[in-house]
Amino acid sequence: MKHHKLIFGLITLPMLFAPISMISCGQTLEEEMKNQLLAANFTLSDEVNGKSIDEISSNDFIATFVPNSKFNVVKEIVNKQSNKIILKVKIIDKASLKETNFKIIEFAVSKGNSNSNNDPEQPVNPETTPNPSNPEQPANPNPKPEPEPEIPTPTPEPSNPEIAELEKMVKLMRNNLRMVSGSEKLFYYAVNNSHEFEYDYRSKKIVSHPAGTKINWRDSSTYSVVLELINDIFPNTNYELANAEQPYYSKGSWNDINKKISFEIVNGNIIFKHKVGLFKGRNVDAIASQSLSTSDLGKLPTIIDNPNVTPEPQPQPEPEPEIPTPTPTPNPDNSSNDNGSLNKHNSIVYNESDNYYSSLNGLSGDALINNLFTIQKKNREHVLGYNDLFETYKYAFVDKYYEKDGSVMDIYGENPKGNDPFVFWHGKYRDVGSREGEGMNREHLVAQSWFGKAAPMRNDAHHVWPTDKVVNARHSNYPFGTVTRATYTSLNGTKVGTSAEDGKPVTEVIDEFKGDVARAFLYVAFTYRDRNLRSNESAQRFFIDSKNTISPAFLKTMLAWHRMDPVDQFDLDRNNGVASRQVVRNPFTDYPELVDVIFGNNANYQFTNRGVALNVVKS
Repeated sequence: MKHHKLIFGLITLPMLFAPISMISCGQTLEEEMKNQLLAANFTLSDEVNGKSIDEISSNDFIATFVPNSKFNVVKEIVNKQSNKIILKVKIIDKASLKETNFKIIEFAVSKGNSNSNNDPEQPVNPETTPNPSNPEQPANPNPKPEPEPEIPTPTPEPSNPEIAELEKMVKLMRNNLRMVSGSEKLFYYAVNNSHEFEYDYRSKKIVSHPAGTKINWRDSSTYSVVLELINDIFPNTNYELANAEQPYYSKGSWNDINKKISFEIVNGNIIFKHKVGLFKGRNVDAIASQSLSTSDLGKLPTIIDNPNVTPEPQPQPEPEPEIPTPTPTPNPDNSSNDNGSLNKHNSIVYNESDNYYSSLNGLSGDALINNLFTIQKKNREHVLGYNDLFETYKYAFVDKYYEKDGSVMDIYGENPKGNDPFVFWHGKYRDVGSREGEGMNREHLVAQSWFGKAAPMRNDAHHVWPTDKVVNARHSNYPFGTVTRATYTSLNGTKVGTSAEDGKPVTEVIDEFKGDVARAFLYVAFTYRDRNLRSNESAQRFFIDSKNTISPAFLKTMLAWHRMDPVDQFDLDRNNGVASRQVVRNPFTDYPELVDVIFGNNANYQFTNRGVALNVVKS
């Protein structure tokens, strides 16, 4: 019987890897591993579990290799040739399973004496390991530790051939990313959450853009490249890198690939992780691999690792036609006045580079209204899923105006002239409790029962806001209106009771947020005017016909609220924050005068495009 001798570098192994945590006898894991291999007198026969050496799988080899070791040993075949098998062995201390006890060792199993190019007693040099796709090129000149601390369990081959192909690509993508020279500062911004990374399927590179903004894919070449593929494994641009945790995002009736690429810092190394997705066309659900792949880029760039380094000021984002680019305000202190209430004024600073409304320039009357609806109908398809709302709230509902503490801006919990009765925090969602301040909901200002919980209305953050659970329950599915006799008053003064509009129950917010709520209702009435918004009795009180015409009594209230509480900085930040996630904007926040055009029949107004609204100026 032929035997296959293990070639192991006893001298060079400590040189390949820095020492890691010591075990009780003073040996490193590598040293103890080495001794156990020698003690085991390891050999491998021509067949393992009935398979020839050329058919050996990872699972077969794991079952044979040092079965009584104190270590879990996982191997991966990286090259199989007629005379040898190059293997990577991951060693994880069973006692701790810590990442600091995690290494990769490369060695070869040679077949008999047919080792014409290698001395069987010399270690295999990973820098000269042949690359099966190009024998003249090294397989990996700088092998790096892989980050997964868990022991993978074998999974059955996928029955779907497209998924099977994606799984193959995931394996090929391992350590297939490299940092582009000069991108170090962008990593600093990403670590500090001011930038994020996204895969550009056209260039097949990963680019950086300001957090909370959406890439303009029609001009993606203007964004800074951070990473590139070492080997282009994708046959066409329909194959894309996908987010490891959430590979899809909703585009209304179908799911597209979420191309945002995440990373983590493990023992000082930058580890990128992702899946591989396949775009199958518009209105067809994309698919993604079940497995994920990682690329270890090595140690952090100095600018991140050195706490004494002061980064350069954050660069201004490139102009993007769909997403507003922040610009300096004429007066940066625009958050609150002396009594804690937001200033109410009509002077607005615009980002003129944004062309969201550019097609409306010069229009008036019905032409303006119909073309604006075309814009809204097109862009509402970008509304994300219901589970994405809490992430959107981090961009759109942040208290920078009253307490200025970064807490959730809740219209039922804010007291503009004193201490808030309670506070909610982003990332600490709690749908619990029976008293105010104990739990937070995603509240539909326009109740979802009005439209049968249909998407995208159900998921649209322009009217689905983070609010107190108890007050939301009190709101029920009533319209918003003027309360003449309150049956319930919340801790911040929000009322529920008999209405002035029709004598039936309504909810009335405090004066500080009346305009905000009115513009949200008008947004829904216009943006979804072609959808059924009157599925129950409460809805039919507000919308009186199949054209979603607003009841004259309720319209009078909405217009009065819009005028008494004009657009403020919270309105603008909320509009821009929501649009950065779901593209579609509230036109009545950007151009408050459009309320009179659409709901006040002002046919004389001619639209002049100024871009999108960014800031208000103190009066």
